[in-house]
Amino acid sequence: MPRLCLAALGALLLAAPALAQGGAETGIVRAAPAAHDSTAADIPADAPNWRSMEEAAAAAKADGDLVLIHAYAVWCGWCRRLDRDTYTDDAVQAYLAENFEVTRLDIESPEEVNFFGGTVPMYELGQAFEVSGTPTTIFLDADGNFLTKAPSYWPPDKFLLVLRYVREGFYEMMPFADYVEMVEAEQGG
Repeated sequence: MPRLCLAALGALLLAAPALAQGGAETGIVRAAPAAHDSTAADIPADAPNWRSMEEAAAAAKADGDLVLIHAYAVWCGWCRRLDRDTYTDDAVQAYLAENFEVTRLDIESPEEVNFFGGTVPMYELGQAFEVSGTPTTIFLDADGNFLTKAPSYWPPDKFLLVLRYVREGFYEMMPFADYVEMVEAEQGG
């Protein structure tokens, strides 16, 4: 998968309003999602220290950490399960705290966020990252360049493997299944 750099993402984000308004010319009409109550997405008290997009981007630039974006929808049961079972796991939280700046993206929200210097509605950012299902975990480098994404729910032990796969750069070298096989072979089982 090609890298989505900040410039390309910016172009996508700038084009999105034109597509939404250019229905007669393009044949494509996309309405903004209706307002909804994002407080329905209950975040467990022992969840990671979720930052705003702007705070996560600034911290990543300052520390050289990767950015993890938890893309979710308010109605998504698997998203709540990921919040409840995986993001609250002590080993997951320790690895996240050391290696990632974490933020959340409600893919249906019209709320505007500051994303690496540009302001965009959350739902347009979800479209730019081609989030087609929830939950999806998106990974960026410290400059906001797209690295990869991991769709679906992951139990804590598998999610730790996903985090290491991305952090250690194996996503550039091999499929995830091969990485898991390599790790299991190294651990003797």
